[in-house]
Amino acid sequence: MEHQVTVEISVYGKVQGVGFRPLVCRLAKDNKLTGFVRNAGTHVEIIATGFPDDIQQLCERLYKAELPVRVEKLLCETVLHQQFENFISVASTESDEVKAVSADIGICENCLRELKEKGNRRQGYSYISCAQCGPRYTIIRKLPYDRANTTMDQFALCDDCAEEYGEMQNRRGHGETISCYHCGPQLQCVLKDDFKNIFKSDCGKGYFLNIDNNSAWIDSDSNIVSVDDNENNCNGFNSVNRQAQDKNIITVARELLAQGQIIMVKAVGGFNLLCRADRAEVVTRLRDLKKRMSKPFAVMVTDVALAEKLCYMSAKEKSLLQSAARPIVLLQKKKSKNDWLSEKFADASLAVSIRERTDVTNSSQGIVEAEETNSVPTFLADNVTDVSDQVGVFLSPMGFYSELEVDFPFIVTSCNYTGQPIIYKDEEAQRFFAEHSNIAALFTYEREILRPADDSVTRVANGKVQILRRTKGFMPEPIPILNYKNNCDTVISDLQCKLTANCKQSERKASTHEKLWKDNVLALGAQMEPGFCLTAEGQFFPAEIPGDISLEKTELFFADSVADLMQLLNIKPQAVIADLHPGYASSQWGKKFAEQNGLPFYQVQHHHAHALAVMAEHNLKEKVLAVCFDGTGLGTDGTVWGGEFLLCEGSGFTRVGHLKSIPMLGGDVSMQQAWKTALCHLAAAGLHSDDPRFAIVQKALALDVNVIQTSSMGRLFDAASSLLGLADFNSHQGRCAMALESAARTALMEKIQPLPLAFTKELVKSGEDYKNSNSNNRKFNETIYADGKDNYNLEKVLYNPAPVWEALLQVKRERKDICAAALGFHYAVVNMVIDMAERMGVKQVVLTGGCFANRILLETCTKELQERDFQVYYNEAVSCGDGGISLGQAYYGLLQSE
Repeated sequence: MEHQVTVEISVYGKVQGVGFRPLVCRLAKDNKLTGFVRNAGTHVEIIATGFPDDIQQLCERLYKAELPVRVEKLLCETVLHQQFENFISVASTESDEVKAVSADIGICENCLRELKEKGNRRQGYSYISCAQCGPRYTIIRKLPYDRANTTMDQFALCDDCAEEYGEMQNRRGHGETISCYHCGPQLQCVLKDDFKNIFKSDCGKGYFLNIDNNSAWIDSDSNIVSVDDNENNCNGFNSVNRQAQDKNIITVARELLAQGQIIMVKAVGGFNLLCRADRAEVVTRLRDLKKRMSKPFAVMVTDVALAEKLCYMSAKEKSLLQSAARPIVLLQKKKSKNDWLSEKFADASLAVSIRERTDVTNSSQGIVEAEETNSVPTFLADNVTDVSDQVGVFLSPMGFYSELEVDFPFIVTSCNYTGQPIIYKDEEAQRFFAEHSNIAALFTYEREILRPADDSVTRVANGKVQILRRTKGFMPEPIPILNYKNNCDTVISDLQCKLTANCKQSERKASTHEKLWKDNVLALGAQMEPGFCLTAEGQFFPAEIPGDISLEKTELFFADSVADLMQLLNIKPQAVIADLHPGYASSQWGKKFAEQNGLPFYQVQHHHAHALAVMAEHNLKEKVLAVCFDGTGLGTDGTVWGGEFLLCEGSGFTRVGHLKSIPMLGGDVSMQQAWKTALCHLAAAGLHSDDPRFAIVQKALALDVNVIQTSSMGRLFDAASSLLGLADFNSHQGRCAMALESAARTALMEKIQPLPLAFTKELVKSGEDYKNSNSNNRKFNETIYADGKDNYNLEKVLYNPAPVWEALLQVKRERKDICAAALGFHYAVVNMVIDMAERMGVKQVVLTGGCFANRILLETCTKELQERDFQVYYNEAVSCGDGGISLGQAYYGLLQSE
């Protein structure tokens, strides 16, 4: 006869701040269990008494819980049998272990429904949330995740919210961010005097907005939008109807956007700047304000239907767009307005005439109907994305944006100057607002943001989700434990063995859980796309800090972010890892930090760290061929690398091939000038250019003035883009390569045959073997720059692009199809990768580095390699660019401790 037992279950994964405890209570009661559940800092602890089959069913259902819950590990042990009256959630406990902090979660479907539901007490409430959605990381002071430990502690729950909070069967049960009009953050608006003429009824002391049959009052002195019960009463504000007030404030925001104004909004992770995205003149004003010359903007849409009008979208991309993280998703743009007009009207003069008429817009409806035509479809202004044919699109992550309900796409971008961190403190935001006369209004609330979080950037490639910038919605959650693969069947089988009537107290263990590293390390990324990574208990905690770390303000913010995350997660590093380049701000900061704290300091070669990031994420233990293509990275020979083939195993690597190094004029400005890169490549190939600057470049190279040796693949893409006349200046990172990719995609979409192009190759005896000779006994006790010994017998492959340049010059002279040439260039690079893979014969191939942000390059390489039976891996959980490099550095540091 089966007897009841008591079991302690420790649940790890995304189980705090996602409504997990109410879920456990509901499932436990369904399975007739008694006991309790509580947060325990790093995990959730369950004490359950019941029959073994019922406990087993609870565990199985926890593993199958719907997102945002994600159970990664379940540890179980039987304990002394206990009797409980029912199953409840109890107060959280403190823990000295590494903490688990949930990322911010976008508004859920249930809250979105309530937001729109007529008569609902939270209808139109901008800061609606429940236990399954809302801010977490940006408002938490310390763990455990309880309301008292967040910036929601200043908002005492009203009676209705308190009742919901106490009911574990309610989806707001123990929802730490829940609130309403009566007890939570309240929407506020400050409107500048210069923009009041947009609205009506100036009556001396203020202005009335007569919109939607409601009266909103704008006080002349405070510029605050509120509600007045009596339109004829100009003496001020009487009403306490907050719901009506919010409705009118939202109407002000909607009207300002429709009129083409720029507004400022306090969002979840910081302040945003907004403007409509279908008017070039408005976008230009925003670019001028942010000092952002050409870098693409992300666009928010009110629903998926509008996104589908703007972009092509697969089912997987649609699902990603609607996911809990609410990330920016890179999508393929549909045709521009100019393309549409040119196709619709064969007569060029008529197309121009219609274009001119459709550029005149109506304040409330956007683009007006063209005469004698159907209405013009919704389009983005061309200067939203510059040269790229892709656009970042995202849905509203919070109630305020969902309530805007405009019928046009609008830009939502960080409130900052280019290269600086996002503004998130109220005082700084108010200064920024006051200093910029072309920001019409500020929409804000009184809850404090403790730490900022920019929107994440994602895409779908090869049918898989890729994170290109791991920030809001993902940070600071860990990448799953190394060597640990979640296997529900094995754990449940192990549980069955334990849950018997005669079972003694057993040692807690995870049957599928192999060895974990015990060392904690801090890795500090590189220079471009700054980021860092902490490790603890075999888990990686990567974080990206969008901005330019060479700027003092961004560097200080970077240092503060490192200190904050160490404190929040309770991680004390035992070693510091940085890039090999001594001039990087992150390397200099890391070395100083290590010295001040008496920690060993390691440096790892840039492209090796790129490879290790993929190896760590996919738990690759055997030898791999790493294809590392990016713009720049200091090599162990002192030259600039970037077109590398590395044979990697453990913590060592051998440079087995690369692009042929050429002399190039150096300096940051030169790296932006793709035309100069192209001329350097032509000079190295012995080719001539009619460009009048060519003679100057040749002379500078001959005099060895500020010349570097580089094998950079990023500069190769720049040169091709310039030679084809697509783009010759990188006013933002990767601009020229984006233009080249867009042209190549045009060839694919229009079924244009690629121009046959190919690199030549030569085999050389290497003077150096760059394989690190790290032993398993190495400890954290020295600075590692590059180990190794000379191996003059190593045969290396050099790929020479000279024939490609000769062909591209011919294209330019004869004005052949540029799109065919652009696609041919991509295929030439793919063929180079295939050639090296077949030469090396290593079945595991890693594709990494910023050049693989190019979707054509990544997907074509993957397809061609897989067709040849290679196993292909690339970055998915972190950026393939420098934003994800800290993960590889951290892995390198852990390998040193084995």
